[in-house]
Amino acid sequence: LGDHLYQAAIMPLARDQDLIGFLLVALSVSDGLSQSVAKVSGAEIAFWLPTDDGASLVASSLEPAAAAELGSLFAAHRGDWLPVVQSGGSLDHVPMRFSGQEWSARFVPAAAPGEGRLGSVAIMSSTEQITASYRAILNRVVLAGLASMVGAILLSILLARHILRPIGTLAEAAEAAAAGDYRTHVDTERSDVLGRLARAFDSLLSDLREKNDMEGYVGQMARFLPEPAAEPVAAPVSMTPRMPPQREILALLEVEFRHLLASV
Repeated sequence: LGDHLYQAAIMPLARDQDLIGFLLVALSVSDGLSQSVAKVSGAEIAFWLPTDDGASLVASSLEPAAAAELGSLFAAHRGDWLPVVQSGGSLDHVPMRFSGQEWSARFVPAAAPGEGRLGSVAIMSSTEQITASYRAILNRVVLAGLASMVGAILLSILLARHILRPIGTLAEAAEAAAAGDYRTHVDTERSDVLGRLARAFDSLLSDLREKNDMEGYVGQMARFLPEPAAEPVAAPVSMTPRMPPQREILALLEVEFRHLLASV
């Protein structure tokens, strides 16, 4: 009506199943209504109504100063936006800059598509708010990633200590055994390869302890045994072999003896 825009609802009136009329309830589209819609939707709202010489801003959820800047911006882009408002069409992703902010707007018809006489509604969202929401999501993802990384590092440290603890115990027991101390016990309840190695090493230390205890017992008993008596040492007997008589020497003596008898 005139330069005012109304939001109306029509209800039929009946009596005894007879239609007697209609009830029209209209609510003026004002800045208060626009602000209520903006609070629910999270976007700024501006209602444009076509006129004889262009289009007028009949209501908006913006502050008066921002609304004035939006009117000047509409006048600057009259050739692009006015045909959409007059024809009741739609226009998406319209960049705007006013009130010191960047905006992304969308023009949609206030009534049915193609009904230009009822004007259009400009739905404007601040790009800073849009990017802020994505930035908040990104920050949460980064924080979650850092927390997961720290948790993974701590878990890996705990697992490494749990896995390497039997190896450290085996190393200490080996060093003690190399120094002659076989009293170390390697206890483990693991059923993996490290557990088998620990039990085998503990069995080896047990055998070495028994051997060491046996050697100590034998040495202790040897201290109480009597000393052996001193025995006379027999003189060494000469084992020079006797030479048998040589026949050649006896034969020569016989010849010499006969020669002496012949001369007498």
